[in-house]
Amino acid sequence: MAEYSYGPLYSQEVYETLENGASLTSSTGESLTLEAQDVEVPTPFAAQDRAGVRRADYGRASWRPAARGNYTNANRGPRKIDFIVVHVVEGPKSSAINHFKNPSSDVSAHYVVGRGGGIVQCVRNEDIAWQAGDWWYNKRSIGIEHAGYGSNRRTWTDAMYRSSARLSAYISRKYKVPVDRKHIVRHRKVSATLCPGKHFDMDRYLRLIRKYK
Repeated sequence: MAEYSYGPLYSQEVYETLENGASLTSSTGESLTLEAQDVEVPTPFAAQDRAGVRRADYGRASWRPAARGNYTNANRGPRKIDFIVVHVVEGPKSSAINHFKNPSSDVSAHYVVGRGGGIVQCVRNEDIAWQAGDWWYNKRSIGIEHAGYGSNRRTWTDAMYRSSARLSAYISRKYKVPVDRKHIVRHRKVSATLCPGKHFDMDRYLRLIRKYK
């Protein structure tokens, strides 16, 4: 599958979809449902560097670094991170990761969360990802992308909410980010965009973060 599609990351997403099931309504109004399958989700890349040392800051994440020219190398400590910015990819998880690895894209985010709950880290927490469209927020925030489409209600799966909330709870604990709407924000609050779309449930997200914190 990896050889004849978009690569190993895309293959992993296909297997995650099979494992969790999916449903949608077509443009003609037809409802389609894929029941959850008993499959083993492949791990196409390791969460370790060549020296065998784990590179991801967050223990549940795999490390898939963005191109060096798509973020700013920094040394941000706990007092320099005040916000979490929530995004939607407008595509699959693999498309975001591959875009961040493209040296000419001039964009990145710290984390990407898949519909099945898998997390990939692309930029170290201490570095500045180019994700918010506002330099002041970029310098003071960690950006989390979510696979899917802002216009599709089914983008926001239970597994995605739970996994992303655990990640945000970790960030909140580590950097003392308050769990409220002033500090955990939609992308559209800080930039001229509709991201992450009207279907993202911020109230549910904050409740889950408080639960996992």
